[in-house]
Amino acid sequence: MTPADWAEAYRLFSEALEHPVASRPAFIDASTDGRAELRREVQGLLEAHDASGHFLEIPRDAEPVAVRRDLSPAIGPGAHVGAWWLVSLVGEGGMGQVFRAERTDGGFAQQAAVKVTRVSLLHRDHARRFRSERAILAGLQHPHIVSLLDGGTLPNGQAWLAMEFVDGLPITRYVVETGQALPARLGLFRDVCAAVHYAHQHGIVHRDLKPQNVLVTRDGVVKVVDFGLAKLLETTLGGDTTATGAAPVPLTPNAASPEQWRGLTVTTAADIYSLGVLLYELVTGRKPYDTTGTPLDEALAIVTERVPRRPSAIGPADGPPRRRSWPHPRDLDAIVLKALEKDPARRYESAAAFSADVARYLDGRPVVAREPSFWYVASRTMRRHAVTSAAAVVAIVAVFGGLGMSLWQTQVADRERRRAEARFTEVRQLANALVFKVHDAVAPLSGSTPVRQAIVTEALGYLERLSEEPGDDPTLRLELAAAYARIGRVQGDPQQPNLGDRDGAIASLRRSIALVQPLDTHADTRIRASALAAIATADIALQSILSALGRKEEALASARRSVSAMEHVAALLPEDDDVRRRLGSAYFSLALALQNSPQAIEQWHKAGTVFEALLAKGPDAPDRLRNVALVAKYLAAEFEYAGHLEEAGVQTARALELDQRRLALNEGDRQAQFDVSVDLVSVAANHTRAGRTVEAARLLERALVLRQAMVAADPRDALAPGRVGSVEWRLAENALRGGHTADARRWAERAVRTMTAVKARGNDLPTLRDHAAAYTMLALARSPSSESAARCDAARQALASVEQMRALAADPVWKPVKEDLPRLLAACGGGR
Repeated sequence: MTPADWAEAYRLFSEALEHPVASRPAFIDASTDGRAELRREVQGLLEAHDASGHFLEIPRDAEPVAVRRDLSPAIGPGAHVGAWWLVSLVGEGGMGQVFRAERTDGGFAQQAAVKVTRVSLLHRDHARRFRSERAILAGLQHPHIVSLLDGGTLPNGQAWLAMEFVDGLPITRYVVETGQALPARLGLFRDVCAAVHYAHQHGIVHRDLKPQNVLVTRDGVVKVVDFGLAKLLETTLGGDTTATGAAPVPLTPNAASPEQWRGLTVTTAADIYSLGVLLYELVTGRKPYDTTGTPLDEALAIVTERVPRRPSAIGPADGPPRRRSWPHPRDLDAIVLKALEKDPARRYESAAAFSADVARYLDGRPVVAREPSFWYVASRTMRRHAVTSAAAVVAIVAVFGGLGMSLWQTQVADRERRRAEARFTEVRQLANALVFKVHDAVAPLSGSTPVRQAIVTEALGYLERLSEEPGDDPTLRLELAAAYARIGRVQGDPQQPNLGDRDGAIASLRRSIALVQPLDTHADTRIRASALAAIATADIALQSILSALGRKEEALASARRSVSAMEHVAALLPEDDDVRRRLGSAYFSLALALQNSPQAIEQWHKAGTVFEALLAKGPDAPDRLRNVALVAKYLAAEFEYAGHLEEAGVQTARALELDQRRLALNEGDRQAQFDVSVDLVSVAANHTRAGRTVEAARLLERALVLRQAMVAADPRDALAPGRVGSVEWRLAENALRGGHTADARRWAERAVRTMTAVKARGNDLPTLRDHAAAYTMLALARSPSSESAARCDAARQALASVEQMRALAADPVWKPVKEDLPRLLAACGGGR
């Protein structure tokens, strides 16, 4: 199923819940219209919903609005929450208030801790997610995890949870007040690890492990509270607490991991880090660092960059065991600091592994956290078996005495080499995952531009480290070149949604070419072909960006290099469809660089021949449909420029038919939406020229709706707003042709506002052209008699953009700018 199908399934599921159970099958049959897979998904959601019961059912009369902003509990001791009577307030924090409560219904007496959260569930979707997550948490049954007993909502929709009541102290207070020695503290800590590992095995991450959430009873039993509550609240709100004004998911500054501070995905590794913070405090009496009262940027730097002091190096403090009484302090340091690694991959792989290393420390065995060496392992073994090891020591000294130094040096060098290789491999895999997997997964999603920008920034950091010494590894050079080319397109390729960073894009693409140029004469055919294809890929994107900046000669040189490279590759691998596609793209790029010239049509036909052959082999492949449609669009523009309007109309109709087929395959495809809007504009232009302005207006308004939706879905897409302005000024032109001056003025004013805002962000050629056209339309829509001053002012604004285009050696080819503007300026007493 496509993302659009999933969205439709969820919509139908929500609507089905409003129907009586008996009538749901008929509703589903009618709504899914024979689509078996969609029907199965809706039915599955309903079955899962029915199986979950009605544990947190919202009031029937609650209005379906977003999470409310009145988040402070309006209850106190003496109130009833469900079957619970609130006795006293025992705590308050970022997620709500906690009361000691008693249950006395039906002769059944029980104590509980009732937490009234700062989340109000007046939306059925929020309540449904809350029920689902709560059911998972209720299944956690472990001797060191506080059980979830009950839950529901208050009349105002505010969520509450009843949990097992624990009469205990935070673990750090308990060990001090009871005078626990180091082994006892570590034993309690291992109980915490056991609870965390159990929850992780059930797919639950705590996210907020801190002393206040780890209690110890009078009998010395560890109880971890609030397990999964942070995730429950976040999931309930659909991961978007800011937009609704709800309380944020808690982040305890002195316990949160670096990835939580950065707002990255939270995994079990975050809990490992928080366990490291807890262990640090248990053995030293202090936190590894204190961010309380520190400005946010400084606190972020502390947690994400500063390495904590070794626990054994911290001076005496009230309560904790004395350092000099620690056995093997370097081992304990290594254990704690491994858990506190900034990189999640370098921490313990699980809470069980963390606990096992603590157990090894308590037993005097070698710990995993320290790098293994012969002398380290031998010393730990001899300490545990002193008598039986004495003779072995003598033999070891005799045999290895002369070789000790060289063995040690060899071992260190080998260890460093292995560590460097492993780290290099990790970074390489991570960079590739960011650029090709993570980015490609989020790119089609609405509103993804900020996320893509973060991915690009992170990936560039990894790539810089990898590319410092690519050496003679051709595979690495090819990987890096592909990654830099992909990032360059995301940064600034005007042919796709981009971040508007043209200079950064050019730098990345040239870096891509430089990395693989040494391989273009490689003896291995596959490597040579891959290197040439990588050069062509980067040059094609460079042509697009340089053309948009008016750097025609550089753009043409890049396009010619791409054609030369791909023709060599096609000769090496003539049967490879991907090679044929890239060859077509190279011809396409050269045609773009030669636009509005007789040579361009020859290159368009070459590209079209290649793409049509590929489409014949895969008639429903979206990328092949798009490539043929793009050639048709640009051929139409060339024919129109040459005055062959009939041929232009044929090509435009072909493009529209292909793009509509593509959009029908995936209605949520952002690129297909834009491409259809381009076709609508082109067909509308034909109607305008023929005097069919009503038909043209209808098509242009359809195109405008598509483009406005793209802006709304992703406001940070640097390309989208200018595309809206481009349609608005065409609507103004069409209205003028139809004699509707008031409509023309209204559309022209909108186009001017849009393009002025776009121009403030950058002056590439498409922006300058649309800005000049918008002001030209505004001048034409004003009265030459009563508004002559405003008319001339608009014409001069258009001229300013035309002059900037001429400075970039560009020709304003559109008729309103090329023909009407000089006439307007002449009437105003100047202009060229």
